[in-house]
Amino acid sequence: MFSNIWLSYGKNYYSGDEPLQLFLNALGFRGDADLSSLGAYVSTKMIEEAYYVDHYAKPVLKRWSVRGEEINYVQVSPSHLQTLYDLLKFGVVSKTVTGERDLLYHFVSGVSDLRRGLLLHHHPHRADGLRPRQIRRRRDEGPLPPQLPTD
Repeated sequence: MFSNIWLSYGKNYYSGDEPLQLFLNALGFRGDADLSSLGAYVSTKMIEEAYYVDHYAKPVLKRWSVRGEEINYVQVSPSHLQTLYDLLKFGVVSKTVTGERDLLYHFVSGVSDLRRGLLLHHHPHRADGLRPRQIRRRRDEGPLPPQLPTD
């Protein structure tokens, strides 16, 4: 079904992106199998999950507990959470953190992820789907937390 929605479905968003590869070659960048695996994952399973999340299961910001305590918890679907865990398994984030690879490697992994046009973890709106000016306290969020003195 998804190949009827996106012409890029199943195309590797890292190794199959010729303009990106030309640019990276000019910089002398050398990728690895993890980036290629990530590019393949993003163009298949992740694009399917992103479509479902964007249309049917948007994350919801839960600001208050039932006891009126501020918790600021983002509730996501189990499959969305699994997709985030799957992304971490590729190791591209940890390679930059541990110093095994540089920041360019990290940014290239992000570009491969961005190619799908549907972002799970870099969504332009807040997790609750509202733009900053639209955010208002909802009645079901409970009482406001106590204000700290400012003087």
